[in-house]
Amino acid sequence: MLYFFSKKVNVFLASPNLLNSGAVPGFCDKILILKDRDDSSSLQIQLAENTNYTDKGDLENNSGMVILASSGSIAAPKYIYYKADNLFKNAAACIQHFNISKDSKLLVSVPVCHMYGLGVGLLPGIMAGANVSIINKSNVIKLIDKLRGFKPDISLINPTFCKMLLQLNKTLSQSHTYISAGEPLDGNLRTEFINRYGHLINLYGCSELGAMATSEVSLQHKITFSEKSLKPVNGVKFKIKTTGNSNEILCKNPYGFEFYLDEYGKRMTDQPFEDGWYRTKDAGRIDNSGNLEVVGRIDLCINRSGFLLSLEELEVKLENLLEHANKIVTIETSSKELLAICELKTDYTLDTSSAKNTCLRNLPRYAVPDHFHFTESIPRLYNGKPDRKQLTFLYT
Repeated sequence: MLYFFSKKVNVFLASPNLLNSGAVPGFCDKILILKDRDDSSSLQIQLAENTNYTDKGDLENNSGMVILASSGSIAAPKYIYYKADNLFKNAAACIQHFNISKDSKLLVSVPVCHMYGLGVGLLPGIMAGANVSIINKSNVIKLIDKLRGFKPDISLINPTFCKMLLQLNKTLSQSHTYISAGEPLDGNLRTEFINRYGHLINLYGCSELGAMATSEVSLQHKITFSEKSLKPVNGVKFKIKTTGNSNEILCKNPYGFEFYLDEYGKRMTDQPFEDGWYRTKDAGRIDNSGNLEVVGRIDLCINRSGFLLSLEELEVKLENLLEHANKIVTIETSSKELLAICELKTDYTLDTSSAKNTCLRNLPRYAVPDHFHFTESIPRLYNGKPDRKQLTFLYT
């Protein structure tokens, strides 16, 4: 893999699922395919020609660029444009931050075609000369088997696996360090996990910048250090932009991505930067020690199964799919379920079963609402927009 990246070719990093879906952009002439072998935990790496190649768009020839697919959007696709050198430097920062060495045993139970598995797990492990194990088509049973057999020092998992390990109440012989990205496990659950299985590091990051900050890495602080306080990864800087009642986190990582590309390889007009700072759209605060606390989203986006889902994008899609609905508003309940509130057109009806089946046929699974509620009228503000605050109060 390091050889392919260092050859200065422009490659698109693809998973088998992405290849099978046909969602490979036509502007990259090479595809780097990362495929887990079905019969082992080894990884098959293949550099292939892009049979869909049409035009390089705004890519420079032989410039050493790596293209990642942006996850979570159901609007027009966009692609994340990285310099290969920055991926290496990003990985080097993770090696230092997580104390990965040639003596480390690193278990990656998350997809290596996304920035978490690639930038925090696979690349740092390879560069450090560590013993890296990949779980093929990961599930909690395979994870438990690998934890018992491989006996890693560091394991990359997700919050769902954390909760499932606690629910299954499995006994693992070796206590070690776990890294979890996504919605943080905090409070009593985090303390219970640490006491039972080992140190748990909450990771704050994104596909565009990689690992940005984590809870305390040192084992000496595993209980006393606040799970909400995040220490920046080396080289990463944060600041807070206050607009009205919103305190948005802005981030600068010298080893982050360059910009977004559209499906034709053209640089998109709408880029998430402000004077060189990346707009996270997260709300938070910075303490006197320079540590970060993330308190939520400033816009209508939620995390669904590791994917960032825009509720406004979803509502437009739902209104196009469910033609008997005049207006649809989606909200996340207190139990983290997605509820679609549908205002029906006059003299039309709609039922939950048909609505959900339509969504399952046309949307990614993470974008399908868990529940539907049908009503004759959705409360609105004076400007005609749905009153989301009242809807949240009424339905959650």
